[in-house]
Amino acid sequence: IESLSEGSLRLQAAQIIVKLLRLSQICDGFLSDVQWDKPLHFESPKLTELNHIVEETLASGHSIVIWSRFVMLIDRIMTDLRTRYGDTVIELSGRIPEVKRAEAIAAFQRREASICVAQTQTGGVGIDLTAASVEVFVEKALLSVADVEQATDRLHRFGQTQTVTVLSLIATKTIDDH
Repeated sequence: IESLSEGSLRLQAAQIIVKLLRLSQICDGFLSDVQWDKPLHFESPKLTELNHIVEETLASGHSIVIWSRFVMLIDRIMTDLRTRYGDTVIELSGRIPEVKRAEAIAAFQRREASICVAQTQTGGVGIDLTAASVEVFVEKALLSVADVEQATDRLHRFGQTQTVTVLSLIATKTIDDH
């Protein structure tokens, strides 16, 4: 590293970060690259476990917030959950206009929807999701501690009357573990 010029070191750091992101994607059941037309999807034990958690949460009469940083993973989760649960699923991501996000949050808070799938970068600041008592981080790899705390704080707000369970899905012996 010491022998590299500053420009080369920056280039290598960017390449390393991209490789770490790809490893995180693989743990989540997809692999994507800007050069590809569409992502490669495959089975993920994390998504299987997520489905069990959602079923148990809803069966017990509670609401759930699912956090992901990847829009492509949010798409996959939304497709699966909307197929099974219909309009009781809302999405909070950067591609949803602010007005629509506010409407979705209000519906969730009124318990008209019981599942919220949120992008950590979009759902982390300035919103209340106190209708939920369970939150799941599908991946935390490469998220800052501040991002995780901001997301968690959305459920731990004034007006929260329930005990909140926070779960992180971690694939052992992978980048998730490290």
